[in-house]
Amino acid sequence: MDDHELRQLRIECVNELKSFVSFFNIGGVDHTHGGFCCGLSHAGKRLTDQKFVWFNGRGVWTYARLHRSGLLAHEPAPPHDNAHSDGMQGYLLQVAARAAAFAIEHGRDEAGAWIVELSGDGKRVY
Repeated sequence: MDDHELRQLRIECVNELKSFVSFFNIGGVDHTHGGFCCGLSHAGKRLTDQKFVWFNGRGVWTYARLHRSGLLAHEPAPPHDNAHSDGMQGYLLQVAARAAAFAIEHGRDEAGAWIVELSGDGKRVY
């Protein structure tokens, strides 16, 4: 690949990342309780409030990594109830931090083992 092709590929990747964040903002990010719901329609509408702790871990890593990379730093944050004044960078970090806090607060049982599935507000699903 030459320099022009690499620049084009980078633009395409950034556009895909923006699309992913916008899509997941619709129903995947729980702006009320923190964490991530993975039961979404093709339009991004939330189909279930259930959360999987392992899926939250993936979401925390993804959003924190996007924040650290700075690839979307010049983009506006997607619209959401808990808008952050630092644009996309603040949004990514806020979502990752709230999801991590949700998993830490609700994701372990009395013995300290990780729980697989939680309700939207953090109650254990058996």
